[in-house]
Amino acid sequence: MDYSSIDTINIEIPRDAEPLPLTDNTNFGGLVLNVKNLQKKMVLFQMTQQTEPLDVTWNQIVKGNIPDRHRDYLIIIEDQEPWVKNRIGYNYGHTRKDLLLVKDGQIKNKVVSSYGTASSKPKFSRCEITKNVKKIKNLTINRDAASIYITNVFSIENQNDIEIQNVTINTPSGGNLFGDAAISITNCTNIRVKDVTINRTYSQNSKFGYGISMNNVWNVSFDHLTGNGNWGVFGNNNVNMATLVNCDINRFDIHCYGRNVCFKNCTFRNLYNQFSSVYGKVMFDHCQFMDFLPVLFESSYNAYTGFDLFFKDCTWQFKQGQRYLIQVGNPFGKDNEREELKEKNWPNLFVSNMKVIVPENVDELYLYGCRTKSRKDVKIGHINNVKVNNMRVVNNEGHLINTKIFLSDKVIGFKKRITTNVCIK
Repeated sequence: MDYSSIDTINIEIPRDAEPLPLTDNTNFGGLVLNVKNLQKKMVLFQMTQQTEPLDVTWNQIVKGNIPDRHRDYLIIIEDQEPWVKNRIGYNYGHTRKDLLLVKDGQIKNKVVSSYGTASSKPKFSRCEITKNVKKIKNLTINRDAASIYITNVFSIENQNDIEIQNVTINTPSGGNLFGDAAISITNCTNIRVKDVTINRTYSQNSKFGYGISMNNVWNVSFDHLTGNGNWGVFGNNNVNMATLVNCDINRFDIHCYGRNVCFKNCTFRNLYNQFSSVYGKVMFDHCQFMDFLPVLFESSYNAYTGFDLFFKDCTWQFKQGQRYLIQVGNPFGKDNEREELKEKNWPNLFVSNMKVIVPENVDELYLYGCRTKSRKDVKIGHINNVKVNNMRVVNNEGHLINTKIFLSDKVIGFKKRITTNVCIK
C-alpha cells in the first residue's frame, strides 16, 4: 500500500472503528496523520495472523525432530507453569514465552532458558511465515490533545522479518491518559527499527505507558531511535537478543525473562534501565548515562538470574542519591516458588575505561547497591568476577577527585570466591 500522493490526513475515530491492515509493503510516503479519538481505545494499524496448535514435545525440539520440515514457521512456546506466580505488590505474575524460527527444515535459534526442567509445562503453537520482508515506513502520527481515548499506532503479531523505518509519533503532554503501547510487537522474529522518534507517551510519572511494548521477540534491533515518556519509552517481556545502536532514550527494560542485550553509542537520560530474570550478556559499549541509573533490578518479580554485565568506554553521570552502578533490588526477600529462581544471583561485572561524573561532596560510590538490609543466611550466587579497569572519577568541571569505590553498600555473603581487580585514576 502506498500513501505517497497524500500529504496530510485529519481523522476522528468513529464508534465502530476497526484496525486498518498493514500490507507487506506499507509506504506512507511522508504522510502526516492527525488523529482525534473520542470513542474508544484502539489500534490504528495492525499486522497479524492466526496460530494453530503444534503437536510436539520439548525433547523433540531439542533433538531437532520437528514436523513439516518443508514449511517455514514460528514455534511459539508458552510455559503453563508460572515463571513468577505473583509479582510482589501486584495481582498478577509472569508467564515466560519463547519463540523459535524454523526455516529450511531447521530451528535457527535457541530459547532463553530450557523447558526441560521439572517445573516446566511447555505448550506449543505455530504460525506460518513468508520469505518476504514486511516494510512499514515514512509516517508521522500526531495524537490530538483533545482525545479522551488512546489510539495506539502499530500492532504487529506473529511475524518474521519486519522493518519499521522513518516513523515519528507525537503525543501531547499533560492529560490523564495512561496505559499506552504506541508500537506493540508480539511473537515476532528478526525485527529492525530505524530512524524512529517517539515524543512522549500516554503515561504518568506514577502510571505506566510505553512508546514500544514487546512481548516474546527474538533478534530485534533499534538504530537511531529517539524516545521519551513519563514512565519510560520501553516496556518489554520475554526478549531474546536485542541490539540498540545510536539511540537516545530514557529507559530500556526487560520486565521479566530475557537474554543477551547490546547497547552501542547510546545515550540514556533521567531514569534507569530495568531488568529481571535476564541471562547471557548485557553490554554497554560507548554509552552515556546522564542523570541515570545504568542497571536496576525490578525486585517485584523476585527473579535474580545470573548474567555477565559489561561497560566499555562509557560515561556515567549518576543521579543524586543513587551512588551505585547497579541497583540489585531486594535479593534477601523470600524464596521464589519456581525452582530455577530460588537462587539469588548478581552479575559478574566488567568495566573498561569509564568516566564517572559525581556531584559535589560525594566521596564514596558503590558498584552494587541494595534496597534493603542483607541477611546472613542468604548467599549471593553466580558472581565470581569483578574487574574495573581505568575508572576516572571527576566533578562537574572535569577535575579528577579522590573517591572511594566499594563493591557493595551492604555486607554481603557470596557462594563463590570473588576475584576483584579495580583500577581507578
